[in-house]
Amino acid sequence: MSPAIVVIYTSFLKTKGPVFIGGFGLESYARVLSRNSDAILNSFVFALIAVALISVFSGFISYIVVRRDTAVSGMMDQLMMVPYLVPCVLGNVLEWGWRDTVGPQVV
Repeated sequence: MSPAIVVIYTSFLKTKGPVFIGGFGLESYARVLSRNSDAILNSFVFALIAVALISVFSGFISYIVVRRDTAVSGMMDQLMMVPYLVPCVLGNVLEWGWRDTVGPQVV
């Protein structure tokens, strides 16, 4: 949590180039908005398009999985669980690899 607080705090400090000159202000935010307005707008547009597409596709997939009792719906239901399983499996594999290289730790 501390690094996030430091980033937020330093974002309000006045700067002259890469050097902090003391005091607080919004000049850094104004500079970012004036120089990179196209990039910020593109980020919001792409995010909104992604949310719209994800909403449509997830609604379609959930309808098929819940309302239809076929082999395809069962397979789709299983595939929708993969994002939940990958972090657990990957975490366990990394932990086992750590134990094999370092050895068991006695607490």
